[in-house]
Amino acid sequence: MWLKHLTITGTGTTQQQLTVPDFKKTEILVPKIDIMKSFSEIANVLYEKILFLKRENDKLMQIRDSILPKLMSGEIDVSEAEVRCER
Repeated sequence: MWLKHLTITGTGTTQQQLTVPDFKKTEILVPKIDIMKSFSEIANVLYEKILFLKRENDKLMQIRDSILPKLMSGEIDVSEAEVRCER
């Protein structure tokens, strides 16, 4: 809805622009503080999880990069290895 308002309000033929007077007339909705706090808490948890997973991924890439050449050269033999996944 807001984008439709900008499209209608915008001026210009090649590239539409929103003028300062038009912008001043535009109503901007701001959520209540409790809603912003709730969103912030959820977003922070998700952001921390993203950072954690990125660090884990970086560690796994380092392990892969150090082990792969040894596997390819036969320096490490995993033909008898048992795969275990813990959750």
